Amino acid sequence: MTDNKYMVKAFAPKVSGCGAKDNGWDDVRCKQFEDFLNMHAVNGWKFHSSDFREVTVAGCRGGKGAWLVCTFEKIE
Repeated sequence: MTDNKYMVKAFAPKVSGCGAKDNGWDDVRCKQFEDFLNMHAVNGWKFHSSDFREVTVAGCRGGKGAWLVCTFEKIE
C-alpha cells in the first residue's frame, strides 16, 4: 500500500526592495520559480497544484501582494 503525502509551500520571488518595479513573469522570475520547483523535486516531491493568495505586505508602507502557494505530492 502506498501513502500519499502533501506539502504546501509559498513561492515568494526575490524583489529589489521598496518601490522596485515588478517585471512580472520575466525570465528572471521564471528561473526563480524553476529553481524553487527543482529544489523540492530532488527530494522526491512532485508539483501537484498552485493558487495565488493575497497577502498584506509588511514594511514599505504596507500594501497588498500575492504569493503563489504550491502543493507538492510524494508517494511513499
